[in-house]
Amino acid sequence: MRSPFSVTAGLALGLVVGMFARTPGAASRNTTQMSDAAFRDGAFVAQLDAQNGRKPHLMSGRWSTNADRASFIIGYEQAYEEMCLNRKGSFPRATTAEVAGFTDGIADAAADDASAHAFQPVKTKNYLHAGSVSTQNNENLANFEHEYREAYLNGYQQRYFVNQDTSLWAYYAQ
Repeated sequence: MRSPFSVTAGLALGLVVGMFARTPGAASRNTTQMSDAAFRDGAFVAQLDAQNGRKPHLMSGRWSTNADRASFIIGYEQAYEEMCLNRKGSFPRATTAEVAGFTDGIADAAADDASAHAFQPVKTKNYLHAGSVSTQNNENLANFEHEYREAYLNGYQQRYFVNQDTSLWAYYAQ
């Protein structure tokens, strides 16, 4: 028979080891999120993007309800942020086009939300005209427009579905 002291010591040791064995992300996620398929999908896609050195790219359209889209975005952002913090310096920085696109996407989604417009980021003036920026080199213009629009869609989704004005882009743009 074991003494009460050895049982207590073993239990305490188990708790201490368990606390240190946890990953940083596991502590920040609650059980409701971890049982949510859209959240887990967002986290998985973000981990793949981050591991492969890809820039953030929200694909919330994979889900049919606004609640699932918001959950996907939250899961994506948490996982991507964790990867950025763990591997600081190994991710590409946001370009001027991406920062401008993300900022414009947030602003347009906020305006659409305030006026009760439907989700329609590809129909906005900013998206269609890619921020109305002109450049003399068509190749640079095409690249600028692509980066702007990708970031614009991220910002628009972020604000429209999650109602948040900040995101992982704060880490990405540093």
